[in-house]
Amino acid sequence: MNQEIAETFIRFFAQKYFSHLFPQEILDILQTVPDTSNESLEVKALLDKWDSKISIQSHWEGVLEDYRSDRELALLQLYKRGLFNDCQLHFQYEDNGQKECIFNPFGLVIRNENFFFVGCFDNNREPMLLSLEKIINIKLLDSKAIASESDFHLANYAETYLNHPVSPEIIETLIVEFPKKAYFYVKSHPIKCEQLTITEPQDTPGHFLLEAKNVANTIRLHQWFSGFHDDAQILSPVYLRRLINRSYIDQLTNLYNRKAFDRLGHREIEQSLRNQEHIFSLLIMDIDHFKTINDLHGHNFGDDVLIKVSECFRDYDAIRYGGEEFVVLLSNTGAENAQKAAERIRNNIAELLLKNETGQRVPITISIGIAEFPRHLPKKDQQALENLGKTKLTDKTKNGLMMAITEQADKALYYAKTAGRNQSAIFQDSIA
Repeated sequence: MNQEIAETFIRFFAQKYFSHLFPQEILDILQTVPDTSNESLEVKALLDKWDSKISIQSHWEGVLEDYRSDRELALLQLYKRGLFNDCQLHFQYEDNGQKECIFNPFGLVIRNENFFFVGCFDNNREPMLLSLEKIINIKLLDSKAIASESDFHLANYAETYLNHPVSPEIIETLIVEFPKKAYFYVKSHPIKCEQLTITEPQDTPGHFLLEAKNVANTIRLHQWFSGFHDDAQILSPVYLRRLINRSYIDQLTNLYNRKAFDRLGHREIEQSLRNQEHIFSLLIMDIDHFKTINDLHGHNFGDDVLIKVSECFRDYDAIRYGGEEFVVLLSNTGAENAQKAAERIRNNIAELLLKNETGQRVPITISIGIAEFPRHLPKKDQQALENLGKTKLTDKTKNGLMMAITEQADKALYYAKTAGRNQSAIFQDSIA
């Protein structure tokens, strides 16, 4: 490829993809420059071939309108002329009514096909940002524009203005679990913080942890997480988890949902396979006589009960398993210590003061079944787990083991209910 063909490539793609960056003076000159390559059939074939391999897309494609009216395009060209020639502009714009000003252009910011003008009003050097959509009319003036302050940086200003914090808070400790496949990307694209720790991924379990100190809680951070979809699991803080991992959160109670139960359970089983001393306990809890509560006091009151009961689990990674049933996974906890936690939860719920529409107090109690993994697994599942050794667990195997320990906890729950309700019970072979 010779220089003439290379220049043809640059001119063609600059005009096609980046004409919105250039002032009209440059575009006019490009139109008059002769193409010395004569665009032979060979050159046209090369251009078409390369063009078919290029796709420039917007983050908001399919969400926001990507067209510009002739009026907006004309205003944009006038602004670029003023910016290119360092001239002042007379603006008419909308801001709670029509306003006018003398505008000194500092720069042009393009964000997902939206255009923003950055500059200052009149003789004040304080930078301002106006959207093209708010501009009614622009007149190009002969007077020289006032320059920005020497320390002004366009990209930094736009970053601050267009990605303002969700709240003034700093996330003191951020802990995120990623799958192993995301390791190299997360490692090579570190988030901004004061202290960052990324664990090495293990074959089993197939995930790693990111822990960051003093992270700015910005929209940009939330967008970064959303790019991972459900692969980025926020372990802490809880309020960010509820915002980012919505597909794993029950909308009524703000607890984890059934989908999250499978993920948390699989993680515990993977750790047990890697470390034979690792145990966990499963608590299955059911609100006593919940159907009667709904029938007597209405479904709205029933929802209030579910919400208030869920608040008693705030110290745990609790799951709304379905209807009035809840689950808590207690990592590194045996059944006896798990029962102590269960009793605290049960007593807190029994002390709830809930009143129906007529002001009548409605007592709420809960029954709890407890099973410890792998101690309370059926014999055949314990044997299967021992035979696995260091073999990589399949999802089918993990699902089977979780189902087995859940059934044992469910048997303990049934025993607690038949024994009088409002109590907790640990699984025993005698109640199987």
